[in-house]
Amino acid sequence: MNASLLKECTRIDIRNTKREVSNGKSSAYDKDPNAVLDYSEDWTAWLAGDTITALSIIATSGITVQSQTTTFPCSVVTVWLAGGTGSISYSVTFHVTTTAGRQDDRTITINCIDR
Repeated sequence: MNASLLKECTRIDIRNTKREVSNGKSSAYDKDPNAVLDYSEDWTAWLAGDTITALSIIATSGITVQSQTTTFPCSVVTVWLAGGTGSISYSVTFHVTTTAGRQDDRTITINCIDR
C-alpha cells in the first residue's frame, strides 16, 4: 500500500467508538433522535490481507443512513446516521465484499434515547 493511501486510510474520525454493549459479534450505541453521528467498524483482523471492494449498509426502517464512507482498500468503514424515535432500537448492518469474493456482515444496534 502506498504512503498516501495509508495516510488516507488512517485519517478517520471515530467519535462513537465506545462500545457500550459488546458480545463479540455486535455492538450497541446510544443516540439522541436529533443527533447526526458517525459509526465505524474495523475489519482489519477479519480481512487477513484481503481487501474490501464493496460496501452496503442496511438499516431498519425509522433511522436514516445519510452516507457511508471508506476509501478502498481501507479496512475501516463508516456510516453516518440521523433520526430515529426515542425509546426505539434500530439495527444497522455493514455488508462487505472482498477481492477474494468473501462476503460478511456486522450489525450494530442504535438505541435512540432522548437526552
